[in-house]
Amino acid sequence: MKRQIAILLLLYVAGLCCCPQLSAFGATPSAHCESSNPAKPWKDVHFRFTNLSYARVQQPAESDLNPGNYLNICRYTLNSSFRPDFRAAFPKLRVSFKPRLELSDEYWDEGFNKGQSKNDADFFVHEYAVRLPVSEDILLSYGREDLQWGPAFLLSPSNPFFSYNGRNQPEIEVRGADYGRLVWSPDLNWSASFIVNTGKGRKKLLTDFEKTYAAKLDYLADKAYFSLILSHREHTGSKRLGGFFSWNINDAVIFYGEGSASDEEVEMLFGGSYTLFGGSTVSGEYFYNGGGVNHGSLIKKLMSLTEKEARESLFRQHYVLLQYYDSDLLSSWSILLRDTINLDDKSFSLLIHGQYNLGDHSRIFATATINHGDRHSELAAIMDSSFMFGLEVTY
Repeated sequence: MKRQIAILLLLYVAGLCCCPQLSAFGATPSAHCESSNPAKPWKDVHFRFTNLSYARVQQPAESDLNPGNYLNICRYTLNSSFRPDFRAAFPKLRVSFKPRLELSDEYWDEGFNKGQSKNDADFFVHEYAVRLPVSEDILLSYGREDLQWGPAFLLSPSNPFFSYNGRNQPEIEVRGADYGRLVWSPDLNWSASFIVNTGKGRKKLLTDFEKTYAAKLDYLADKAYFSLILSHREHTGSKRLGGFFSWNINDAVIFYGEGSASDEEVEMLFGGSYTLFGGSTVSGEYFYNGGGVNHGSLIKKLMSLTEKEARESLFRQHYVLLQYYDSDLLSSWSILLRDTINLDDKSFSLLIHGQYNLGDHSRIFATATINHGDRHSELAAIMDSSFMFGLEVTY
């Protein structure tokens, strides 16, 4: 059934590509698809189609969490993802739709599936949204999205829904959850958002999902940005107060902080970035997780997680992140070097990501992740290493 849906999707995409009314995001729409009907019910329709294909080789860790590859992590993967994005603006409505088709071939050389391979085709809706501009100041929306904010690279401790931001996997799309939002923007400096997380969407949670409500107030100053977030979980009644700020001290230096506090814990992150003369940027962050454990095996901690901790993505207490990024190395290259260090168990995760632009519509990329730690450590609990090589083409 999934393959039949996938074929229909590809045929539909091909038909859309033949229609000159649809344009790439940011481009100016051309003539009508049907010249006999000049009056159209929409103001703009945009379409972008991306194919990302990669090969990945990874080595599962031998740890307390993954003895004998208990988590059944495959060794080799071939993957091709078809990522069409649609966006349309009607006089009183805006819609977006991001279906996905993933074709994969996996092979195991240890664990329950040792010596076996698996071919799969997965069709799903990655994100969608329906937005209703009630007035010039008020916007209502509902949909599935990866809702993120904050200046931090490691994670977002002020986010009461999910703190993981996906920046340790540059080419993998972060799964979305279901949100309803009301956004009020009285002027260019102030905005207020009222958000309800109605469902887990495609998120994979370690605990049961819990409906969460949040109110978010944002202020944009001349060289700074501030946000305050108050949230409430429906079932447990847990409340959390969070916030973040980013301050441009000068053209080269940015200082920022992010955190939250609840009845059970306090989370704090402080960081800064410095832009070098050539345009590259170095960054550093320290994160304190008051609800984490600073020693011993993580199994007990993970087995005792409650609904209040469904948003968590790190489970020890003290972390440091060091990062170097250059988006214009030798004109066509970009490179990201990142080291995440767990100060409690001395484990670390080193990320090296580079890409080369072949032209306006294609690029090649490579990602290497090397983790180190003992069998009780956190950052080396799932994977020892992972190497990915791929190609992205955009139409």
